[in-house]
Amino acid sequence: MAGVALKRTLMTSTVVCSQCDLPETKCECNRYCCMCQGLDAIRLCVDGNYYCPDCREACEVDVAQTIVQSNG
Repeated sequence: MAGVALKRTLMTSTVVCSQCDLPETKCECNRYCCMCQGLDAIRLCVDGNYYCPDCREACEVDVAQTIVQSNG
């Protein structure tokens, strides 16, 4: 498809808990790190698992976040 310009539109999404379907900021489910079983500052990451800050850094895994991209 030569000559067709691909355009990304502004896209927003919300990270939701897989158990209660609430946004991660409002979720009150018990979460623990999949590596060390820790309970502090647990966040959902891009691989679909929950990690504490230390294990996220050690495993080089990014936190799942709202994605906003715009190329115009």
